[in-house]
Amino acid sequence: MRRQLSFVDLVVCVSLGIAGLVLLGTWTARAEANVTSLGQVSVAQVAEAMELAKSDPVAANRLNAYLAGVGEATGMLLSATDAAGKPYVTCTKPVSMTDKLVATAIRKEAPDPAAWPETAATPIIVNAIYTMAKCQ
Repeated sequence: MRRQLSFVDLVVCVSLGIAGLVLLGTWTARAEANVTSLGQVSVAQVAEAMELAKSDPVAANRLNAYLAGVGEATGMLLSATDAAGKPYVTCTKPVSMTDKLVATAIRKEAPDPAAWPETAATPIIVNAIYTMAKCQ
């Protein structure tokens, strides 16, 4: 079911969802130091969480919480319509996300690890999902 949301509603929901995950302690203390200067989840933070998740179940749960939030926000963006009921975005393939998709997107869009602390991860991940699903 599609619902009518304004662009501002979408931005607020995405921002609150991501901020809520960070504020609820979904990251380790060390990873929290890796947010961007604007307070965004950084590529450094996600890369570190992905590495920690390989051997730490708590880190894996925290990473999954963040990625679930990104997925939920992306799904909300995809289900939004204008006042006439026309979707803002349409996709020709199913939307999904895997750890491989996230890792590949980070390596492609942020190839320089020195820039990771100031590179926002969420737009890279959302763009990778849209690209994979051939959304327009």
